[in-house]
Amino acid sequence: MRLFLCAAAFQTVLPFPTWAAVDGHSLEVVRKALESPIPSSALEQARQLDEQMLRTGTAMGTKVSLVTDERLQHTQATVQRMLTAIGETPESWVVRVLDTDPKVVNAFVNGGKCIYVFTGRG
Repeated sequence: MRLFLCAAAFQTVLPFPTWAAVDGHSLEVVRKALESPIPSSALEQARQLDEQMLRTGTAMGTKVSLVTDERLQHTQATVQRMLTAIGETPESWVVRVLDTDPKVVNAFVNGGKCIYVFTGRG
């Protein structure tokens, strides 16, 4: 259920079909990953990668810029509702909306507590 909730939430932000978010992983694998505890080392690595992205303006080899307009507010509200629905504390998560160069449409979670949404605009 969480997988479908996540896909539905990001479908409201990103212009791609829900099936694209699944990317070949079985529902059982995704469910186990969502229910397992996040190691503190993964949280620290995610924090370091987030700081590096902010400092360098790049993510995964792509130039990025932070979005601070209504797209960020819409995404944060959507993510907050999604996290609350699955029993997570939204305040412990970081949400970043990014414009990219070249344009990329994507969303991913880094280290379990950092959510990135690429808008597809540059």
